[in-house]
Amino acid sequence: VRTPTIEIAGLDQVEEVRRALNEAYAGSPDFSPISAKTLAEELAIPRSPFLVSRLASGEIAATVHLRNSAAATNPGGGPYAWISNLTVSPVARGSGLGRAMLRVAIAELQAMGATSTALGVDSRNVPAVSLYQLEGFQSVGALGFWTKRSDAPNYHPVG
Repeated sequence: VRTPTIEIAGLDQVEEVRRALNEAYAGSPDFSPISAKTLAEELAIPRSPFLVSRLASGEIAATVHLRNSAAATNPGGGPYAWISNLTVSPVARGSGLGRAMLRVAIAELQAMGATSTALGVDSRNVPAVSLYQLEGFQSVGALGFWTKRSDAPNYHPVG
């Protein structure tokens, strides 16, 4: 797998990156489109570059958001380094681009001083879980996310 050509997405690319993220996540369980406002806030976070890789056509093929903070720590105890929004567009899936972007992200975070890197993944996303395991990530815990449909009746336990 070759190292992809990457660039740092800027605030002038909010709509293009938002489109790429929403396309990559479409069809995922519990998918909720990201808003331009939320993405602009993410792109403005210091020491947290949002990287993109492009197809030959210029279209965004993959994204990854890096978070780094010397003031906080990861579950592994090292300076806080987090990988978020690692996506690959449907047309580029299976090409090794996700693995390449993950490796670039880890290298970038290490260059910023990270000694460990964390990420979150929906356990139902089997290809992503497999990739992270193959790249040496280990589960350190699980978060439970609960949801209730807004049209579901209220539940009032008797007791």
